[in-house]
Amino acid sequence: MGIRETSEVPTPCIAVENGECDVSVYEALENQTIGKMKKKIGFATFATGIIYGLQPDALMMVLPALALPSHLASAAFLGMFLVGTVIAMGSYTVFIGSCSEALKE
Repeated sequence: MGIRETSEVPTPCIAVENGECDVSVYEALENQTIGKMKKKIGFATFATGIIYGLQPDALMMVLPALALPSHLASAAFLGMFLVGTVIAMGSYTVFIGSCSEALKE
């Protein structure tokens, strides 16, 4: 999601007399600079996620998988940890969103 959002770079425009937007000034620059910028931003976002995912505090959460008796048990632990984390984060986001909507109204 972050990669998609950062790749949506808005095209600047110049306002003309009738209130419309003229983007023809930037068409030549857009093909050269924005395409390169999208690639850099997408990679930067991905690399940031990888680095944050390698923090040692996350390692402590999955460390019990090493103590389990079989590879199947370790894989099941990691899979359920993944599913539980996604469900917990998703439900927390829904909770925060619904509270925000209620406060807005």
